Amino acid sequence: GINAEYGDIEEEPFTMEELNEARRQMKVGKAVGEDRIRPKVVKHIDTGDILLKMCNNALESRQIPDQWRTQKIVPVPKKGDLTKAANYRRIALSSVLAKTLNLTDVKKQKLNDCRNHL
Repeated sequence: GINAEYGDIEEEPFTMEELNEARRQMKVGKAVGEDRIRPKVVKHIDTGDILLKMCNNALESRQIPDQWRTQKIVPVPKKGDLTKAANYRRIALSSVLAKTLNLTDVKKQKLNDCRNHL
């Protein structure tokens, strides 16, 4: 359908093909987020129908589950004196389900951008 807030931007539901492409792109060696779901679970276990429904519900309702928005900030030591805060960098661990939604959404947006420029 057409989203009134964004004018003529198409908002069709995600397809299983788009979801599967996002799952193929997922890196399994990454750390888990607050939801504690491992990337390899989403990538290798047949969660497709459930995950597709969750992504489409988020798209349609414009409501991202709180757990998907929560990031866990983890300090990672650099070189040097580890008693100094400057010798750490921060990484944000995100929900694997949110990453799947983002990968799916980015792919859809790229396809729409390509179609609009033809």
